Amino acid sequence: MGRAADLLSRLPDLYREGETLGRIGAVFGNQFEMLDETARDVRRSHFFAQCLDLEDAAKLGALLDIAPEPFQGLTEYRAWVAGLRAARLQAGSVTREGIRLFTQLYLDGFEAGNRLQVTPVTGQLGDAASDAAPALIENPPVARHIRGPGLDGITPLDQFTLENGGLDAVPAGMVITARGDQGGEFAPMIANLTTGEALVYLDRLPAGQRLFLLPVRTAEGIGLRALREAEDVSARIRYIHPIRPGDASSAVAAPGPLRPLTLNRGANLMWFLPLAHFDVPGLDRALLALADENLGQGRWDRTRFDHAVFAQEAWASLQVAWAESAPAAMELRIPTGMMRSEAGRIDAALLALDNLATALGIALRRLSAAGVSAKANLAPRREYQPMQDNLALVLPISFREGGSTGADRMPDADARFGVTKLDDATLG
Repeated sequence: MGRAADLLSRLPDLYREGETLGRIGAVFGNQFEMLDETARDVRRSHFFAQCLDLEDAAKLGALLDIAPEPFQGLTEYRAWVAGLRAARLQAGSVTREGIRLFTQLYLDGFEAGNRLQVTPVTGQLGDAASDAAPALIENPPVARHIRGPGLDGITPLDQFTLENGGLDAVPAGMVITARGDQGGEFAPMIANLTTGEALVYLDRLPAGQRLFLLPVRTAEGIGLRALREAEDVSARIRYIHPIRPGDASSAVAAPGPLRPLTLNRGANLMWFLPLAHFDVPGLDRALLALADENLGQGRWDRTRFDHAVFAQEAWASLQVAWAESAPAAMELRIPTGMMRSEAGRIDAALLALDNLATALGIALRRLSAAGVSAKANLAPRREYQPMQDNLALVLPISFREGGSTGADRMPDADARFGVTKLDDATLG
């Protein structure tokens, strides 16, 4: 009752000790103390770090044009404003440092407000994916996979286009699957007419089997490994560069190690044909000379009469995959495989994690440059155990038995005097 004592101290000494005045002073003192408390709340509501209500904090944040998101509480909103303000004023919002500052401040506030730990490290921002700290990956790789050129497979002399929408030329991985009733594909060659590269497999690919042309990292750079199912057949692959359609002398293996086909930026014109080689089967399938790019299979209203060959069926299918670097894009990757929460709050922690992903996505769009695609990825901890299935047999299987036709007696093996008959004797 400090206010009541203060009021009574201002009275003459004769009345200070009166019981009735003491009660009256207590009533007025209580009112003054309530007024003081209200004044403190009003004063506190004008300080962003001390206000007690989200509504008051939102009014202050409106001065910076930063409104709270529907899923944010007071602690999260304070971290939200602090992170965006620091990113914009201290480091420039479109810089790596600005995004690092926001990520650190917001993650710290988010973890405190939700009583959990998303990731053990928040103050670092690497440039490559990590399970220990957040990373900002610029121009992240985007996986591309194309099965083509048609649903019925690929036929000799087929041409099709692969579009590399990334920033750089990239190696392409390919899978050729033989099929049909003719025993498979023979000496298949895939060429990129845009880059002048070609790969040819000097053997028959039996029906049902797959030929994997896989880019691999080597000490010299990017190399190539070829597998026919589980068998390494790299020794039967030839890398040709430069190849010139119509010039058979250009279809000669280039010196040096094997390399995968490269896809340049933009459109790449691809070409498929079985090409005849010495000691390689496929005489009735492969072309005996390197065709030019205008030669095609005879189809009504599609090929010229003097630049057409008799149509052939598709005996193989083709799949092409590559990873291109996305232009004008960035990805904020937050490892969440070691997230910790209080016992019994796992559902609330998972809901909070969804809200975190939404908040980070909104912030990145505000902090990124115009025209840049930005997204947040809350990456769980994963373990990879690559496996590849291998073709063991092709159904149906035919079993044939073979053996002697039988005889009524064992034939004589040689000619012996007094033992073998003249008609059954053979010279020993």
